[in-house]
Amino acid sequence: MDFGWLMGQVLAAAAKFPEDFRNRHGAYLLASESPQGGFTGRAGRADPYYTAFGLASLALVGRLTQPIVQRALNTLFASMNRSDDPCRSVVPPDWRLLTLAELVGLVVCGFFVQGTSNVPESSAIPNSIGQDPFSRWGLTAQQVVREFLSLVLRPDGGYAKHPASPTSSTYATFLAALLQQLVGLPLEQPDKTTQMLLDRQRDDGGFAEWPLARQSGTNPTAAAVAWWSMAGGIPASVRERAAAFLARMQSAEGGFCAHGGVPIADLLSTFTALVALELLEAGSAVDRQSARRYVASLELPTGGFRAAVWDTAADVEYTFYGLASLALLADTSTR
Repeated sequence: MDFGWLMGQVLAAAAKFPEDFRNRHGAYLLASESPQGGFTGRAGRADPYYTAFGLASLALVGRLTQPIVQRALNTLFASMNRSDDPCRSVVPPDWRLLTLAELVGLVVCGFFVQGTSNVPESSAIPNSIGQDPFSRWGLTAQQVVREFLSLVLRPDGGYAKHPASPTSSTYATFLAALLQQLVGLPLEQPDKTTQMLLDRQRDDGGFAEWPLARQSGTNPTAAAVAWWSMAGGIPASVRERAAAFLARMQSAEGGFCAHGGVPIADLLSTFTALVALELLEAGSAVDRQSARRYVASLELPTGGFRAAVWDTAADVEYTFYGLASLALLADTSTR
């Protein structure tokens, strides 16, 4: 199963959410928009990472509109400040200082340029970039992605989270593949990356985030599985062991834990485990009713989702995980 296809299925399932549910979370998300456009985390100004989650969440509840997208792009792709000296060239913001996750956010936001005009709000997810917002900086998305990935590619075939990071990350390697897929670039050195990932599979079947880490985790395991789904197929040696590991991470709460040493489930790990198990064609290993109850327990009455039982506030990132998890579990009631 392909990662992109699965995300399309999530969107299709979300279109069937009850109207009161969509209204509640739509109102929360609209109220969370920054006054200047875009979305923030729990503190700070709008950034690409949270804005991508905010726009995607609005799309899942059918409340994404062109003005919201335009405000976000105007904030993230601010016009370049021209020098008083007309002979000096215009230099775009130094996107080379971003993290890989932030660059993914920028590219994902660019995908919302198309898809919000002349279509019903409930289907406002585009399938192509359309007008490339990177052109505001005199660049194309492909140019930016190609150069940035050259800065974070490491000798083992994996990718680092930031140009200054010396070590490849399993999660960042998935993000790099996602970027390449989004802008139409081929995966670079897939055979080398495959070996790097195989070296990170631990005895329990899960994957570690770092080369020297002994403990596997739900999120790096999901990242490895998603990378292979985009690379053309998940090896048989990975499939069964990874699925068994992820199934063991479902707790008595119904959600999934980040790793075996954590007794409390969280929404991020629940979402990534659900995605990975679907990609592994092992969704039947999930106690779906229990998982749905867990996700629903993190929904706030005023809209939005919190990270775990210990959390007290919602944010747009975890709201996306909550909405998408319920869409993945759509064979059960959304109430």
